[in-house]
Amino acid sequence: MGNLTVEFWITTAAIVVGPLAAVLITGWLDRRRGQRERRVAIFRTLMKTRRSWGSIEHVEALNLIEVDFHNRPEVVAAYRSLFDYFVNDIAQRADEDIAQYLDRKAKHHASLLTKLLKAMADDLGYKKDALEILEGGYSPIVHGEIETDQMKIRKLLAGLHDGTMVLPTAIVDYRHAEKILADARSTNFLIESAAQAESNDVKSKG
Repeated sequence: MGNLTVEFWITTAAIVVGPLAAVLITGWLDRRRGQRERRVAIFRTLMKTRRSWGSIEHVEALNLIEVDFHNRPEVVAAYRSLFDYFVNDIAQRADEDIAQYLDRKAKHHASLLTKLLKAMADDLGYKKDALEILEGGYSPIVHGEIETDQMKIRKLLAGLHDGTMVLPTAIVDYRHAEKILADARSTNFLIESAAQAESNDVKSKG
């Protein structure tokens, strides 16, 4: 009788625990899969915007690293190095002009971002070489020009709003438009003639 009772409870436990264990395992696998999908999404976003550091997508992806990679120490360490650069920047040296300084800053930023992307690639199981990440990616020149123009427009509008910038203006008397046009043509003619004369003088001396 005792053996039958034990067998009954074992069978009952198996019937109850089996489906429950299956549900728990399925839930754990779903959470794990979802976490990986979020990490992959962040990595993909940073890879596709690695040449567009100022884009909203790039910044948003960076801000999610501490959430979805919080238990990945190598990724977090690389992220914090990049974040420290954002906060503290790097100082301009006395022996470099502004162009050299900005170029050094850009290279330093690219190096830190590459280390971060390499750490993420390793964590996710992607075989990515650091040099491949650093030199990869494509951003048309026109995109950079558009971003630069947008920055200039934004600064102009902000300056107008704050009163730190003004719009250049000129007064034109349209009642005598023909005379103004004639004067402008005459001025241009004189400038062109002077330039031509200077060019001819240089050639004759040569």
